[in-house]
Amino acid sequence: MSVVFQEDTSKMTVNQAFEKLTTLGWFKEGGRVEKEIETLMEQFLKQFNIKQYEMKWLHKEELIEVIERFSFQGSDIWNELKEIPDHLKQQISANNDDSYLERLVDILPEAVFHPVFDGAFKQYSEEKTIRFLTGNAMYFALLICIAELASKGDLFQPIFQIIERGHVPVGIEGNMIYLL
Repeated sequence: MSVVFQEDTSKMTVNQAFEKLTTLGWFKEGGRVEKEIETLMEQFLKQFNIKQYEMKWLHKEELIEVIERFSFQGSDIWNELKEIPDHLKQQISANNDDSYLERLVDILPEAVFHPVFDGAFKQYSEEKTIRFLTGNAMYFALLICIAELASKGDLFQPIFQIIERGHVPVGIEGNMIYLL
């Protein structure tokens, strides 16, 4: 599926991000610890001057138990990150790209749903886990493309690289970031 949103060839375009996100091997490395993924997560957090955090890798067996505890309550990390979508939307509006945003929000979730669901289904058997991972991944895919549309794609480049490598940040509990 090809959907042209912008023509800037100096960096990844929305269309390129869209295409990659619909063809990735989602979750294929889940449960395997990689130090490089932690480094990418640290790069992401550093952009927002987030210094108080811990990271924990989840194994497949513990995922269902841990996702039930995820909460943004008392999370300094979430307090720093929660405004990002609004800031990106403001930038998109300032660029007069609201119609592109509407189109993106309309078509991306459906386009990425099947690859994400299939990836989760291949790796996990628990229905609740598959639903959670699918929703989580669709949210990240949307944020990545919205950031590209707002000409702020560099913000989510570390997250995009984590996803490309078959991993994903799955949630926050206080100031603990869980990786899969």
